[in-house]
Amino acid sequence: MLINQRYPGPTIEADWGDTISALKINGPTSMNYDADLGPVLITDWYHKDAFFLFHSELTSSLQSPDSNLTNGKGVYHCCSSKDSPVFDPKCTGNTSRHIAYFDQGKTYKLSIVSTAADMRFTFWIDRHNFSVVGTDFVPIHPYNTSPINVAIGKIADRTLDLGSLGLC
Repeated sequence: MLINQRYPGPTIEADWGDTISALKINGPTSMNYDADLGPVLITDWYHKDAFFLFHSELTSSLQSPDSNLTNGKGVYHCCSSKDSPVFDPKCTGNTSRHIAYFDQGKTYKLSIVSTAADMRFTFWIDRHNFSVVGTDFVPIHPYNTSPINVAIGKIADRTLDLGSLGLC
């Protein structure tokens, strides 16, 4: 990922319990909207530490992620049996999903950002279409789609019109 047109970008350090968030500067869009939901960060999540994953990739193959997160939230069911080989006493289950609230009749802008390490994401909201209005700060002629593919390190600006469906 480029940060200030540089690769590698700056080192981002965090301690246990710290929060890391995204600051997104709005580029031009090709449609009007009522409200901006800000960045929606989607990522893959690995429960093993980075050293294990690095060694595993060098000696065998890349590990599949254990779960996915949206704005830092996702559901993962921990193994509760201490006799299980995958038991992790540090795993905290009962997590929640990210929830966004919408008002009917408004148009929302979503900036979907993939912060994944190894996955392309397909993003959709059931029974709703998006208008694609820009990608990576470049406005484009709007077109409608339901699923949105977002590659690693990409920003996808979309609008969601809730005017006529009455589903939210």
